[in-house]
Amino acid sequence: MNNTKKYKILFYTDTPLYGGAEHQLYLLVKHLNKQKFTPIIVTRKSPSLETWYQKIHQEKINLIITNIKSKNSIQNYFELKKIIQKENPDLIHAQIWNPMASKYAFLIAKKYQIPLIITEHDPFKLNFFKNIYKKLTLKIPQKIITVSKANQKLMASLYSKISSKIITIHNGIEENKNKITTQERNQIRKEIFQANTKSIIIFSAGTLHSRKGYKYLIQAIKKIINKYPQIKLIIAGDGPEKKDLEKLIFSLNLTDKIILLGQRDDINKLMQAADIFILPSIKEAFGLVILEAMQNNLPIIASKIGGIPEIIQSKNNGILTPIKDPQSLAQAIELLITNKNLREKMINYNQKYWQNFSANKMAIETTKVYNQVLKK
Repeated sequence: MNNTKKYKILFYTDTPLYGGAEHQLYLLVKHLNKQKFTPIIVTRKSPSLETWYQKIHQEKINLIITNIKSKNSIQNYFELKKIIQKENPDLIHAQIWNPMASKYAFLIAKKYQIPLIITEHDPFKLNFFKNIYKKLTLKIPQKIITVSKANQKLMASLYSKISSKIITIHNGIEENKNKITTQERNQIRKEIFQANTKSIIIFSAGTLHSRKGYKYLIQAIKKIINKYPQIKLIIAGDGPEKKDLEKLIFSLNLTDKIILLGQRDDINKLMQAADIFILPSIKEAFGLVILEAMQNNLPIIASKIGGIPEIIQSKNNGILTPIKDPQSLAQAIELLITNKNLREKMINYNQKYWQNFSANKMAIETTKVYNQVLKK
């Protein structure tokens, strides 16, 4: 008879939007050992999360959706209190998608003396009063997980008194088994990218936000488009900077060379139809999309910032460029266009390299943290 205790883990997030942090939570729970842990995901009701809910339901994971209005509402506390009293979890794992997020999970964990682990997905320096609050609440969790060593270093510098509790567990990715045919690739290039057989497709994907640095990539394209008129830049994603980027594209006379596709749910297919991937971020916690590009056989250019150098470490698997530097981006693009051997070297190297960041590995490393905390 197996007398091993099965622990109930309550995963909590108060996000209204679906993004990288939410996808990582889904992958973590999906790959968690269900023989040892019973996961419960508690989140809020939001139209933007509907697709996420469906994915969670497909994995037959217990999902509790609350009716809170915002992450700051006191209603969070009472909703979470009822759930805690009913479910009686052994451990709470809160997702901190914003430095001030999931604050009521801290209070509940302290009130009911439930071990708390948090994952800080995107830490940054706060103003004076928020910083005081943050320092106080960070005393509560037993462990603080960051998604990159760069973020661990940042957290330790901001909150030195709790630095011994901070560890890094890199984000994870699943293998993409949905490979497109040559016919599908040609169709995507013709119908979606509006490109011809001679076009060189440079692809990027992410939120259209200033922190992604897309204006510098657009400026880089302008610098080399006369020399390489076959280039086409495709950016998948939506966000607050869309109108500004459209104006920039128009002012640089690049409307026939750059396409903003908007939000897409077929990123892997689009990547397989492209030639080069670029992530020109000026702020990036980790850069999971780079691993997706590796899986999809794309040579990579990315900014030397945040957690990205923990993925791209040499010209074996990508080119790192300074942030906010269109000239360096342009030079890196030209290097890949003109050096077929380098492109193939990156593609071959990354076919195995991405497996260092698998979702299963992330779940195993997180399980070790759970075991440490639960034993105490």
